[in-house]
Amino acid sequence: MHVISRDFLKFGQLYLDGGIWNGTRLVSATWLAQSTARQVDRSDGSSDGFGWHRHQMRVGARSIETYEASGNGGQIMIVIPALEVAMAVTPRSYGQFHRWQRIREVLLPGVLRAVRYQDGSHPGRTRIC
Repeated sequence: MHVISRDFLKFGQLYLDGGIWNGTRLVSATWLAQSTARQVDRSDGSSDGFGWHRHQMRVGARSIETYEASGNGGQIMIVIPALEVAMAVTPRSYGQFHRWQRIREVLLPGVLRAVRYQDGSHPGRTRIC
């Protein structure tokens, strides 16, 4: 599948919105929950859902659950439900795993640290797609 970052991000936004896009249900709530739930444990301590890689990210003293879809080339779309955040990047680093890891190691923690809570629980939401 060939998509631009903005279109890739729409999948994450669809999941954040409970499977509803522009007022129309595209994904059932049951499938959304099942597909992102832990199905298989991985040796690195993460797990997989149905087509999603699941991780626990540490930000200060907090542990935040994320799930992501990724592809060869470093394309990655990450959903952080507790913060109502989805993000996507689409580099063209084919076959360069070390570069893909940098996205998760540098970009994601930076985004998580930048989130400012307005009411002590969830950030304000900005929709770009």
